[in-house]
Amino acid sequence: MAVDLKTFRRYLAAWSKAASRPNYDAEEFAAHMCRLGDGRPRCLTIIPQKFGIEYRDEEDAPSTRTISVKRIAISSEGAGLLQGYCFWRCEPRMFRLDRLISVIDANGEYHAPPTAFIINLFETFGVHVNHDEIALRKFLQRFSAQFLILKLMANADGEIDPAEEEAILDYCARLMARSDLLLGDEELAQFSSWLRRLEPDAQDYFDALEVLKERPQRELLPFFRSAKEVLLADGLHHPEECSLLDDLCIRLGSAALE
Repeated sequence: MAVDLKTFRRYLAAWSKAASRPNYDAEEFAAHMCRLGDGRPRCLTIIPQKFGIEYRDEEDAPSTRTISVKRIAISSEGAGLLQGYCFWRCEPRMFRLDRLISVIDANGEYHAPPTAFIINLFETFGVHVNHDEIALRKFLQRFSAQFLILKLMANADGEIDPAEEEAILDYCARLMARSDLLLGDEELAQFSSWLRRLEPDAQDYFDALEVLKERPQRELLPFFRSAKEVLLADGLHHPEECSLLDDLCIRLGSAALE
């Protein structure tokens, strides 16, 4: 169910305040938030983010795992949830906010308690009210499949060269110009941050391919040119990158290369 941002902001602010108290009771907090709401579940999609967490399950057993989060939700019982993919279980999972011990972000920074990190995740990569930020979010929703594949190609040899990242940013700038999207430094910094955080895997690749198969050929042509630019950016022909480009061409069809 769609939900206004104020609902999530109120919920996350209340969770952050309650979790900082010594006598914090997660179940009591969830019940309280459920009474304040209308008993309906709520879900907010965010730009996918991958990071590590320390977590306690319902039996209080601790674990450390890597997850890719695509949604922040509030259950009908009033519990805050992260919805996404667990690389430890190798399946989609939901994680209760109140069971998070800490977060380890893409830069290796440790966040304990994780409340501030989760709030920043929502504010930075969720739905925004600023018009430029809305435009950026729509831009990412339309082209994120392309950027996922370009980032995967840049990292195919196990290391991303600065020139490869620059090639992706150049392509982003061309797409923005074509879309009449003029963004300020803050929004461009958000995009760069999102790009650095991206750690796509094989499943992300196949999901992105399914999206691109629905795109018109006139959109795929500049994408393929950009893919070649990323491949050549560091001046080397890595077998892994060449193989990925060949696979891309085969799966999306030769018409994209004409």
